Amino acid sequence: MADFDITIIGGGVGGLNIASGAVHLGAKIALIEKNKLGGDCLHSGCVPTKTFLRSAKIAWLMRRTKEYGLDEMPFSLDFKNIMRHKRDVIST
Repeated sequence: MADFDITIIGGGVGGLNIASGAVHLGAKIALIEKNKLGGDCLHSGCVPTKTFLRSAKIAWLMRRTKEYGLDEMPFSLDFKNIMRHKRDVIST
């Protein structure tokens, strides 16, 4: 059986940060996560929400280009592309 300096239960944002810091200090880490690394914040909370908000803000700005002295540019919203972008951000 392997020996570890630290065992971390939960691979959410907190657990990953602690593990990363401890590894940089030379500790041997055991990280236990029963679901997905990154936890709720990465997969269903903070990161997806901020990604959607950013897409919405860009769309809002694009609709107001004339107010900023720019020519209007046609664009369309494709929810499938927005969802793909969210998945790309999470996987990164």
